[in-house]
Amino acid sequence: MSFKIQKLFARADELRAFGDYENAFTCLEEANMLRRKKLPFDIETDREVFNRIKTAFKRDFLHNINIQFSSTNVVPVFVLGMPRSGTTLVEQILASHSEVYAAGELTILNEAVNSVEKDFGVPELTVLRDFYLGRLEQLARGKKRYVIDKLPLNFKWIGFIALALPEAKIINLNRDPRAVCFSNFCTNYTPDGNNFAYGLEDIAQYYNLYTELMDFYDEKFPQRIFQMNYELLTEYQDTETRRLLKYVGLNFESQCLDFQNNGLEVKTASSHQVKSAMYQGSSHTWRNYEKNLSPMLKILG
Repeated sequence: MSFKIQKLFARADELRAFGDYENAFTCLEEANMLRRKKLPFDIETDREVFNRIKTAFKRDFLHNINIQFSSTNVVPVFVLGMPRSGTTLVEQILASHSEVYAAGELTILNEAVNSVEKDFGVPELTVLRDFYLGRLEQLARGKKRYVIDKLPLNFKWIGFIALALPEAKIINLNRDPRAVCFSNFCTNYTPDGNNFAYGLEDIAQYYNLYTELMDFYDEKFPQRIFQMNYELLTEYQDTETRRLLKYVGLNFESQCLDFQNNGLEVKTASSHQVKSAMYQGSSHTWRNYEKNLSPMLKILG
């Protein structure tokens, strides 16, 4: 990544801190334009992928299968959703618990899914399960029973999780879509990834694909996905934290409310925020740039 791009994102942060939102947005716009030149993106490619996923899981037999799965010593906990929706915050809350190990943003599920044919059946799901759990057990090293996989874009693979990993916990983060999309526009992702994030219209269209897919999964796999709202969590920390722990199957531990002191390394774009105590108001930051965000806001509706 060029030094100029890094400098522009950093300058935008400085200007925002001083309340100079107009010039901050100018820096963000130029930085994202330069990144887009390096990381081209076509929303139609993703639209096709999302449609293929839905087609694969519309097959009726997938919801009537009875697979005798092997046992496992770990319980996968998937924390997923759109990037910048609060996944790192929830990861840190859970990781503060004595029975939980945070494995980070894993690519294991991606690898497993990519090896499965589109017309997958019971044998492929069994292979996927054994591959994923085998790798997860290696990472956990027998230290903790609950293991967090916090790769946000795993939301695409919820169908595979629901079928091949019935013991898994699936936590989807919801946040004001305007805040999510603008926060992505403000983020200089390293290493390269999240290619949808470098254009306001691209981000909004990708967000809509995400919500459509989540609606599909909610209908196909009712009661499997735990919906966590970022704004409610920041406003009612104790209540929402207890609700989260109960879903996972954990007893309440007070250190989960003091997650910022858990001493765990955070390598995501949210590292600064989650090392501070819970705070409210971040979902309103986009309003300082509202007049510049009309292309995004129009698509989000």
